[in-house]
Amino acid sequence: MTFFKYIYIACTVFLLFSCNRNNSIIPDKENVILDSLLEICRTTAFTSEGFKSARVLNDEAFKQKNDLYIGYAYKYLLLTALNTQQKDSIESFASQAKYYFNKIDNKEEIFKIDVSLIEWEMQYGSAYIALDQATQLLDQAKGDSYNEFYSYELISNIYNILGKINKAETAFLEMLEIKNANNLLVNIQMPYIFLRGAQIEAHLKKYEQSLAYCDSSQVYIERYYNNDNNKTLLMLLNLNKVNSFIGLGDLDKAKASLVALDTFTQNNKEHQFYYYIQSAWAEYYKASGDYKKALAHTLPAIERFEKTSDIKDYFRNIKRRISKMR
Repeated sequence: MTFFKYIYIACTVFLLFSCNRNNSIIPDKENVILDSLLEICRTTAFTSEGFKSARVLNDEAFKQKNDLYIGYAYKYLLLTALNTQQKDSIESFASQAKYYFNKIDNKEEIFKIDVSLIEWEMQYGSAYIALDQATQLLDQAKGDSYNEFYSYELISNIYNILGKINKAETAFLEMLEIKNANNLLVNIQMPYIFLRGAQIEAHLKKYEQSLAYCDSSQVYIERYYNNDNNKTLLMLLNLNKVNSFIGLGDLDKAKASLVALDTFTQNNKEHQFYYYIQSAWAEYYKASGDYKKALAHTLPAIERFEKTSDIKDYFRNIKRRISKMR
């Protein structure tokens, strides 16, 4: 399902920004004020409040002449701009963040900024330009296993968007090999990474492997996320499971996953996943030969997406399926 890639991008940008190589922000435990303000930035980065939080951090960091936290402030201004699509501010915030991280030779944070800009280009600009940039980033990352890992993850993502799924799978497997060979501490990212692997394998009709990646993702969710934070992940995994179970012809398990998805939305049409789940029900009814119910679930989803969504390929494909049903 095409919409997965858009949801995934925002998640990976946030995770990459929020984590360092031992899966936590590098805090200055002796500077309680700056550390507390930084924590607020983390929690507001997906909202317009993120700008206010980051500017408060920026002001305090300037007062203390702390280049690291000034860099963090600009980083979270950038992240908020990315998540709220404030396009005019992105280059400026990125440039300022990199300037202050350069002053203290913090290459890890500079790498994160580069990744975020490439992901923005991938989603809203040219995926081909993003691929060139990501390939250059991989060349620069040689010898640094963490940066190689994230570069391959990015390249896999771009190939997926370009529809070059075999190449996406190759890059994904390279990424996993680097993680395993170097025992990288990236556990908090693994639910999202295995979700991406599940999507790739489902696209290649390798449904058993896709389901295996779903299981791996859920193991990491249970280990590193609490119940309040894992609902979106579980919905994405269940949507992928529906696709894979239908591909395997196991409609009973597909229906069970759909029923589980319905419990998340509770028939609330305003829920962000409601119409995606209705489309998944349409796929289920199409596979079971009940075309009347398939149409009943598909048409409202199309109407909704055309009014609210920029995911053109997604509802274009739905329309194509409807024409075949008729």
